[in-house]
Amino acid sequence: MKKQMLKNVLVLSLTALLMGLLIGLTHFVTAPTINRNRDKKITEIGESVYVEGDKFFRAADIPKDYKKQGAESLTSAEEEKLADYIFAFNENKEYLGLLAIGKANGYGGEMEIAVAINRGDLIESIKAIEFKETPGIGDVALRKYETEYKNVPLEFEAENSAGATVSSKALKSVISEVVAGYKANKSIIEKIVELKEIVLDPVDLIFGEITEVLDPDFTANEIVLERNNFEGTKANGYSYVAKSG
Repeated sequence: MKKQMLKNVLVLSLTALLMGLLIGLTHFVTAPTINRNRDKKITEIGESVYVEGDKFFRAADIPKDYKKQGAESLTSAEEEKLADYIFAFNENKEYLGLLAIGKANGYGGEMEIAVAINRGDLIESIKAIEFKETPGIGDVALRKYETEYKNVPLEFEAENSAGATVSSKALKSVISEVVAGYKANKSIIEKIVELKEIVLDPVDLIFGEITEVLDPDFTANEIVLERNNFEGTKANGYSYVAKSG
């Protein structure tokens, strides 16, 4: 009797071990394909949100021609904190915004949501990467939030969707955690891009950007009458005298 029990235990143990090995092997084989499909979907979401987007990349994969002085100094720990952010730039290398990826457990299992935050610190939109909520209930909540979370402040919170409380709470949990992470990591994000609104300075429009290199080719004209050199401030350069009226 004992021998039979030991035999049964041995058979069950070997079966469990074999099943574990098969599951591990299946995961090993399929994981790269799953990850590629996921990354493709995230890129497609980025392209649908940032229609002017020309380049999408993570902090660890910044192309050399996009790197700024701050981005070059990112530590591996900082890159890890930004691992779930995908940055969007247009063809002129101007920053458009980012996608921040968040997860939560809903009624139908784990959901994965991309929250787009634009350069004006507004939630541009939310899109589902993985969503298994009940058709006709959970997906109604998703569509509701996709409509309501468009160009809204980071602090915005939509009402729960009727009949889909669990899905609604899970979605809002994802958005809330993503926003909290975005705020916590903003100082690191700013090493890659300038997140403030772009303000055009009329002086820059007329005279160009102020640099440390003085322009030796200035010529007076009917509007700009003279140029005077000045030093001893935070930035040496020229002051210009323009004709009034």
